[in-house]
Amino acid sequence: MAPELGDILFVRGKSPWERAVEWATSSPYGHCAMLVAPGKLVEAKDWRGIQIVPVDTYTGDWFRVIDCDPLERRKAVRWAVSRVGQRYGWGEAAHDWNRPLVGVPLSRRLAPVDCSGLIDWAYRQAGVLLTRRPYPTPADLAWSVALIKEG
Repeated sequence: MAPELGDILFVRGKSPWERAVEWATSSPYGHCAMLVAPGKLVEAKDWRGIQIVPVDTYTGDWFRVIDCDPLERRKAVRWAVSRVGQRYGWGEAAHDWNRPLVGVPLSRRLAPVDCSGLIDWAYRQAGVLLTRRPYPTPADLAWSVALIKEG
């Protein structure tokens, strides 16, 4: 089945940072991005911040948000794309490393986010809850009951 707008691509780590995220979060995934146009992903990544990249930048596992209508998908995609140019959320990424201490909910101020935070916030803005984790990791999203693996 071909990916649809709003589908999420989970990537296994290639960079040292992505491998470190996998290790720190006990996850098979170190990065994730959302399909926002044919052949285009939106992602939040290190010093580059939130940007649009070609799908062929990555290979990985596609997941689809279930119980989500097309209007909610489009709203999530629009919200994520509206954040292009925003800086990367190093503070949010730090929470991944300090998981035992995390417990503070995400600020409603739309602070900078990491890759999984971008996707989680986009769907929250569309009224779809992917996880209750305040600082979700790629693993939190991939293991969400709201997602189904494609293919």
